[in-house]
Amino acid sequence: MARKLLFVLTLLTLSFMTVQAQYPLITVQTLQNVSSGNLGNCQDSSAYAGDTVRIHAVVVTDPDSASFTTATRGQLWVRAGYGPFSGLDVIQFFDPNQNGLATLEVGDSVELTGTVVEYFHETELELLSGTQITILNAGATIQPSVVSVGDLNDASQVNQVQTGEQWEGQYVEVQNVTVVSVDPFSGGTRVSFVVQDQSGNRLNVTDKFRVQRLPNGNPAGTFVSPNVGDTYTYIRGVLTHSTNGCFGTNGRGYEMSPTKKSDYGLASAAPSIITVSRNLVTPSSTQAVTVTANISDITQSVSSATLYYAVGEANTTYTNVAMTLASGTNQSGTWTANIPAQSNGAFVKYYVCATDNNNNTSCNRSVPNGADPFFFTVRDNGTTIYDVQYVPNSFANSNSGYDDMTVTVEGVVTASAEATNLGFVFIQQENELAWAGIMLTDNPSLATLTVGQKVRVTGTVNESFNFTRVEQISSIQSIGTGTITPLGLNPANFTSYDRLLNEPYEGMLVELRNPTPGACVYVVDNNADDPSNFAEYRIGSDLFDPVTGCRVLAGRVTNSAYSSLNFSYVNDAQWATTDGIMNVTPIVVQNGDVFASMEGIIAYTFGNMKLLPRNNSDANFSSGCGVSVEDAAQGRVTLYPNPAQSSFNIRYHFEGTSTEGTAMVCDLAGRVLKTVSLSGIEGEQIVEVQDLAAGSYLLKVVNVDGKTVDVLRLSLMR
Repeated sequence: MARKLLFVLTLLTLSFMTVQAQYPLITVQTLQNVSSGNLGNCQDSSAYAGDTVRIHAVVVTDPDSASFTTATRGQLWVRAGYGPFSGLDVIQFFDPNQNGLATLEVGDSVELTGTVVEYFHETELELLSGTQITILNAGATIQPSVVSVGDLNDASQVNQVQTGEQWEGQYVEVQNVTVVSVDPFSGGTRVSFVVQDQSGNRLNVTDKFRVQRLPNGNPAGTFVSPNVGDTYTYIRGVLTHSTNGCFGTNGRGYEMSPTKKSDYGLASAAPSIITVSRNLVTPSSTQAVTVTANISDITQSVSSATLYYAVGEANTTYTNVAMTLASGTNQSGTWTANIPAQSNGAFVKYYVCATDNNNNTSCNRSVPNGADPFFFTVRDNGTTIYDVQYVPNSFANSNSGYDDMTVTVEGVVTASAEATNLGFVFIQQENELAWAGIMLTDNPSLATLTVGQKVRVTGTVNESFNFTRVEQISSIQSIGTGTITPLGLNPANFTSYDRLLNEPYEGMLVELRNPTPGACVYVVDNNADDPSNFAEYRIGSDLFDPVTGCRVLAGRVTNSAYSSLNFSYVNDAQWATTDGIMNVTPIVVQNGDVFASMEGIIAYTFGNMKLLPRNNSDANFSSGCGVSVEDAAQGRVTLYPNPAQSSFNIRYHFEGTSTEGTAMVCDLAGRVLKTVSLSGIEGEQIVEVQDLAAGSYLLKVVNVDGKTVDVLRLSLMR
């Protein structure tokens, strides 16, 4: 029996190898090579894109060191020699244990079978599921190829395609560079930095590998960010491509990803200010604030540390206070100093600098170089939502001064997780017209909150992709009720992201309406991301201007799409069952659809502010849109049900001496499709519409004198 099983396994293995061998064996250089003519025309795609091939190459990076590698996917880089076009990014979207990728080591010579793909101009070999990695040899020595930063990017980090593309995917080394920018991202849990050569050419160094992951990251690492001014004898890593320049995109150019600690050849470094914290999140006017900084120096000892603070947004004159070494050593220790008590409402900015015994100085937040300082507002009555959200216009970014701090704030629930509401919780501070709304997450008890309830919550402020939230909520107290009136805004204010114009309204309840009194807003673009579709459409005040107005998101619930499943007006019927099951019948909007106004929460995701309506009551149709003040005084009209199917009811009341009128069902171009007479000063009339197609219509009612009483939006379903 065992011999028979061995025979069957042998046949299966031979059959499997035969299938693999059907694909052509080519060199990495052949796969990657792009002619100088194509590169000169900004064409960098492999001639084999879309083909399935086999290659022989040497493993350059430990598969487990790449941050992309998980239990369900894997990534590594390989090379075949050291000349141009000899490196390659290898990726797979299945368990790395399935084909042997998880057990590979640097220096293994392997045969790989996969499909050549172009991912945002990065050539990759995507391994085929069901094919095994064959190890041909082991123990090869890996050395970097030394390249000039100027062959990769210019001083603006624009990629130099004709000289840089040949090094894409290779393990390379740049020499004698200086750090000119340190750039935290993902809410400060990750970091990249930019280095510059003696000619001013720049290269981004990023964290595709775990070696550059921070202690507060996921996964957590041990990397200590460099300082502006630090120098490296060399930095090594695999080269990837973030396109810009002739490609028309705004990427970072060619960039490097170090793979292990020895890839950083630090020459000289100022002290590293690892963390800065304060003992009071929001001090009162009688309380001094103790600032603590954890400071270390890799090559020298810290000789001094200084706290700088200034009171007032516009004040650029900082007072300096010498910090004291409170614990640890001069090479790695904790330093403290105090900011004196300030008056109630005072806006306080601060930062920390440290100097080593070689007179190298670094400043946390690099305020002397134009970065934003830490900041807080003195409040005798405790932290407010306004304090958490507010950022001065003079600052470079919109990150909260309370990021990663535990706060207690009060607000009225404007959106809830109720079965008929947004599905996500927002609260808003009363009596404020800006910086007053915020999202709440991470506590099951949030589901019990209702719109209009006033609450006091305690949680941690987090900047999640530049969207401020209060997370990890530990306490929720009901303290009464309140009313928040939607703030009336022009949808054109949110056409494209403008930090100064948009950020004050993040998380707030707004009503988007035409700035002309009585005028309408329209669906001006029923797919704001065409040819892609992320469920967003645009509403604006000018029917004939498809690019001016605010995005509306509805019908999708994902990790980053916080929209409602209770708002019917969506841009595609697919959202009825995609990314969540809608609780209401979807009504697909069309260009030209008319609304009196639309309400909802303003949120920031994926580079745009967008409106998140909560339910169908946020779509307003019958508030006199398109009707003059004089005409609106002629009476009032309601219709139901809306959306309708085969018929709907008109309930009307004429003012003055009018005792009859006419109801007209019109298409969105204003053409009259059906008329119904209305008799008496008031009454109710059934209108049959089974002969009309599903879609959006207008119902216009005029009195006996031809005066418009109302114009309502009507939706028909089948």
